[in-house]
Amino acid sequence: MGKAGFAFVVVCVLGFVSLLTQPGWAAGQPVIFYACVNAQTGFLYNQYKGTHPRCRPGDTITSWNQVGPHGPQGPIGIQGQKGDKGNPGPQGPVGPGAVVKDAQGVVVGVVDSSSNVFRKVADTVVQFQTTRQGFVQRLDLWYESADCSGQGLMHIFDLPFMQGQALGITLYYPSASLGATILSSHSFAPMQESVCTGKGTNYFFIPPNTCCEVFPHPEPDSSIFGAGVVFAPFSTADLSGFVPPFHLEVQE
Repeated sequence: MGKAGFAFVVVCVLGFVSLLTQPGWAAGQPVIFYACVNAQTGFLYNQYKGTHPRCRPGDTITSWNQVGPHGPQGPIGIQGQKGDKGNPGPQGPVGPGAVVKDAQGVVVGVVDSSSNVFRKVADTVVQFQTTRQGFVQRLDLWYESADCSGQGLMHIFDLPFMQGQALGITLYYPSASLGATILSSHSFAPMQESVCTGKGTNYFFIPPNTCCEVFPHPEPDSSIFGAGVVFAPFSTADLSGFVPPFHLEVQE
């Protein structure tokens, strides 16, 4: 895809993201969105509403906002008669829009932004990152323990979907919330041992590819991402059925 076509897709999908989040806005109150910018690819990741994301070392944060005008009150319509309940229809094909497909033509997900897609996993809509080579490899987990042991937790933001991450052939995404949590450590993978231990004395390496950051003082979950962000154990989904390389298609 040429630069012009790529930019067109980015503009379109960013508009799609704003539509997803607009219903929760109050009229006249601007909402600021933040995202990390990958220093090497320019792709956006960790998109949050109203709070700064935690970015990878070397990456930067960008932000934008949008406020729509308050429309006039429409007239009250006439109450119609209650109809009979119809039978469920068959599953329809993927609707209009941009989708990512694998080498076998299987739909990976509906495009959200330049590298993000949406996919329904069981009863949950999950957002995660892809590239032409496959799934972006990144997994961040938080722990109540001080050594990245025990149940790993993922954050849940005030969004109409869950934000997932892929490591290997497994998709991780948050499930039911735990409520208020005190966090003592944070792991991220994949990472080389030399890079991990070079970050500081409060980092240590967990083979084969995980770096653990120990917090100097345990922190409430609200101090990491802001109020309204909660943490939850993760669920997983198998991604082994998708075959790279991936490609973009526009459904009409």
